[in-house]
Amino acid sequence: MTSPEFSGVFRKLRELFGVREERPPIVDRPTDLELPWAPGAENTIQDMLDSLGFPWRASCQELIDRFGLVRHPAYDWEQSPIMPCPLSLDGLLYPISPQLSRIALRDQVPQGFSGSIWIKTDPLANLRHAHRRMAELLSPAPIGVRNNTVSSIWRAGPARISLTVWPPKLQPSGWNRNIPAHERDRRLKTACSIYIEPGYRRPMTVQEREWLRGFTPLDKVGGTALASTLRALWASAPGDNGQDFVCLPPLDQDNFLGQVGHSPDRKALIVCSRQLHIIPAQCIVALRLQKLRPAKGGGGAALTAVFQATDGMEREVSISGSHGDMDTLDDLASHLSRILNRPLRIPEPQYDC
Repeated sequence: MTSPEFSGVFRKLRELFGVREERPPIVDRPTDLELPWAPGAENTIQDMLDSLGFPWRASCQELIDRFGLVRHPAYDWEQSPIMPCPLSLDGLLYPISPQLSRIALRDQVPQGFSGSIWIKTDPLANLRHAHRRMAELLSPAPIGVRNNTVSSIWRAGPARISLTVWPPKLQPSGWNRNIPAHERDRRLKTACSIYIEPGYRRPMTVQEREWLRGFTPLDKVGGTALASTLRALWASAPGDNGQDFVCLPPLDQDNFLGQVGHSPDRKALIVCSRQLHIIPAQCIVALRLQKLRPAKGGGGAALTAVFQATDGMEREVSISGSHGDMDTLDDLASHLSRILNRPLRIPEPQYDC
């Protein structure tokens, strides 16, 4: 791997001798660069972050304790600036920071880190500048137009890194992006945004693994796209919200895919759609069945588990959903209420608007 110091020397030598650097072409609707990964084994992006000491497994609070907490000068949101930059990205307007505003609780691990790179007023030059460093770390990804952006994306299973600019020529007439922040720092209009999604999910505990081995299915998860194979489940990127009770899947069991069920001792609710949730029954305050009357949408129902988070607030984890039939989940909701010994809340139906 080429170090940043040598890369800078090579660029200066090319400029000195008049050697023009080859630039990757800009294409229409580029494909993401798929990097090697395997369930439970290597992951090119995660391995790269580890080799550079990027703290992608640390909780928000651990990052704040280490790097501090300040207000972003332009966006006015909370940030914990990671300095010095582990990726050795030069041209950063502001240090890379976890996206704290998208995390509900400080004891959770952030799913995204972001920063802005600027060297001149040309957005494509800023993108290419950032792309050169990422190509050194991961190999070059295609650069191309996606709707009103020009971007480049690297993927490895659930992990993803993207570089994006919003060239003025691609924007609709009269359309402006993030005007308040741009007024505070006009360089942001042409800066290249870097977004790092490491794909963190915590390993199962010994108790959770025992619960899952004895999985007792009750019903299929409805109303959502499902991961139909273990590889698809491993590759599914975790969301920004609802990290509570999300675990890394096992490698040797798949009877829980797309299912709602419980542990053999009924001490845990197990739900697997796009992620594997193992929820201790003692953490569940109630079940909630929200019914939707047809309106602009076709109606349906949503069943969730209500729990009390560490901040004292009640939050919910999705169990199952239905489209078009308000009563499909009644039996499942009642059965879970009985076996988990938790109350079932059924508020007044709402309209599916």
